[in-house]
Amino acid sequence: MTQYRYQYNRHKNSVPGVLLFVTIASALCIYVFHETHDYHDSDKYTSILQQRHQQQHPKRVAIVRPFSPVRAATIAHTFDSWNEYLPCQLDKQDLFSASNDDTGIRMQYDLFLSYSQAYNGTDEAAREADQSTQYLIDNFHSFPWAQCFHNVYMIETNIPKEQDLYRPSQTDNALWVNGPNQQFLKGMHIIAHHHRRLSSSSSSKHGLGIDPNGMPYDYAVVMESDVVPVKPNWLEDLIREANEHEFCMLGSKYAGIAWDGFRSSLPIALQHHLN
Repeated sequence: MTQYRYQYNRHKNSVPGVLLFVTIASALCIYVFHETHDYHDSDKYTSILQQRHQQQHPKRVAIVRPFSPVRAATIAHTFDSWNEYLPCQLDKQDLFSASNDDTGIRMQYDLFLSYSQAYNGTDEAAREADQSTQYLIDNFHSFPWAQCFHNVYMIETNIPKEQDLYRPSQTDNALWVNGPNQQFLKGMHIIAHHHRRLSSSSSSKHGLGIDPNGMPYDYAVVMESDVVPVKPNWLEDLIREANEHEFCMLGSKYAGIAWDGFRSSLPIALQHHLN
């Protein structure tokens, strides 16, 4: 288990390749990182797919738990249900080696605790965010669900406080959902470049240098803090779905109740977007 603090830098290059996503449920998404290719030869494309399935390194999955100042003090408790419904089958997991799913593909799961602002901020929420995530890291091995993960990282997207907004009752404000939108974009940027950051340093401080092969993540599962599992082995089931099917988007529209009072006033594209 490794702790790693990483701050978003707006001057870094854009996310490489193409982001394709599948939405499984409200506020729960899988994003698939693909390289950009222009295929005109189906045999060549099939050959490349076969090579990927025969890869020796495990598929790497980043599970992202984004939270804002509203959840800063309670983010640790949002994992309580993971003890009842474990993300994986523990008898198939070894903390120090990748496991196989039912398709025989080796998997490695890393957890990212993503704070929308900065952990070293001066306000009370920043202190609570820092204390809550540090508590999770310090006690990581005591949680049954933690055995499903290889590493845990603290990342921050460094959104200015005045721009970190989610105000459904103020849809006339163009920035009413700016906080979650920016946290997603910056979080994906961090994860897309995460392997380069690790492999470019020989230092072990904060987990740097843990991945000498510099392998990028294949999937990023974004699971917001108000999403709770309702069955065991839910993470393995999600990844099995991603491994077994070719897709661009798969999932459902937003099914929550937060927009009920003003849903009809929202743009059609927003009302029917895949969440």
